Amino acid sequence: MGYVVGEILVYILIAALIGLLIGWLLWYRKWHEGNNETADTSTSLATRTTERPISALGSVDGQITDLKDELEAAKSAAASAIEEMCKERDRAAALSAQLADLEGQLATVRSELTPAVLAPSVRFDSAAVPSAEADLAVESEPEPEQESDSDAVAAAVAAGTASFLDPEPVEELRASPDELQQIKGVGPYLEALLNRNGIYTFRQIAALTPQGVADLDSRLESFKGRIGRDNWLPQATELDETNRGTSTR
Repeated sequence: MGYVVGEILVYILIAALIGLLIGWLLWYRKWHEGNNETADTSTSLATRTTERPISALGSVDGQITDLKDELEAAKSAAASAIEEMCKERDRAAALSAQLADLEGQLATVRSELTPAVLAPSVRFDSAAVPSAEADLAVESEPEPEQESDSDAVAAAVAAGTASFLDPEPVEELRASPDELQQIKGVGPYLEALLNRNGIYTFRQIAALTPQGVADLDSRLESFKGRIGRDNWLPQATELDETNRGTSTR
């Protein structure tokens, strides 16, 4: 009986040891699998943590490269703009110098023309001018200083033969001229041109013969045809009569 009980105890002890061994094996397996999962998780986390900065770093590098390219393009555009601005400034300076030169030339021309235009020096004579032209036509060889039509008219004025109004002295007409600008179509320049050709009064214009009109018209430069087109003779007659009526009152 004791033998049987001892044998049973031995079997129970063996079964307990076997169960303990099996339990330990099962626990060790679970523990090992848990460690593997933790290691995998740590590895995956570390990989993801490493990949994210690398990816972000690559993106930042790309942005830096783009910004550098844009900066270089901006510098190139700024250099081109500065170059164009310098060219425009040089061009403006050249134009300013050219304008100043032209203004100087214009002032010189005006200073040369103004005395000749505004100084009344000759009287117009419809009879003396054709004779002067005939004298010039007869000469076969031109002289170094050939007498012009204006000089011939001036000579006629000096001789006292160039006045359309024989009773009135030439100097008296020049001393008290009429305001020829009252005639329609006559401005300051044209009045000075008429004075240069010996016309000072309305009566002189009103007394012009057809030949005298033609001779005077040929000396009106760019104003040719104005005598007939603006009806100077009727206007001069009316203005002369008005002046006479005013002076007799």
